[in-house]
Amino acid sequence: MALQLRPEVKPGDEQTDNLKTKREEAAAIAEKLGVEERPDFLKDGVDTLPTYKGPAVTNVKKFGTGKKTRSIIYKIIGLAILLGAIYLLYTGVKHMLFADGRDISAQLSLSEEEISSDLGITFKDDDTELRKIPRYTNSKVTLRCGDELNLVYANGKKVGVNTLGRKYKLYGIGINEPGYNVNKKITFKYDDVMMVLNDIFEGNTEASYYRNYTTNECLVVVVSKQTNRVIGVTYYSNMSLMLENLG
Repeated sequence: MALQLRPEVKPGDEQTDNLKTKREEAAAIAEKLGVEERPDFLKDGVDTLPTYKGPAVTNVKKFGTGKKTRSIIYKIIGLAILLGAIYLLYTGVKHMLFADGRDISAQLSLSEEEISSDLGITFKDDDTELRKIPRYTNSKVTLRCGDELNLVYANGKKVGVNTLGRKYKLYGIGINEPGYNVNKKITFKYDDVMMVLNDIFEGNTEASYYRNYTTNECLVVVVSKQTNRVIGVTYYSNMSLMLENLG
């Protein structure tokens, strides 16, 4: 209902009577409706309107990083950096002191095409490293090389696999393995071992021939006498052919 403020008028005139009549009528209607003609807060004037009170505001502690929180964060970051440094140091030392690489013993007796497919290697003719391949045969030996692997051929037939790099292991033995560790790490089944001093690499090596007479296989591990570490590993599937001239 809209509220109107009544103008002040003098009693006794016609306008006053009309206003009085209207006021009485309005009062009667208001009484029937059960409402006040004029709200209480307007009876004493507009200056007495109730004071507006907004919603109560609770003081909330502002989130921040106090000294204790910052200290914990710094400790966590420091610990992460320390662990990362230890891991890098460990892997670096391990790489320097021991052999690593993928063991491909299961692929050694496969054909070139199967090895190429299994390992994703493309081989090509390359006899650059032929002088580093231990052999005692009258056959013509050639190499097919790729990705640190050398496939050994005798008279055009694949008879072995050699590695001079650190990407692969043969029967648990890889390049850079300490010489004293070879007998512990080797997984090749052998009947005896023949050691040949000043074998290859200009007389600064010794080669151990791990021989299996039952399967006619052989694993040759070449160790540098200067560093006492493995510098070459060769597997032969035809031992009798490749070692025919070895005593």
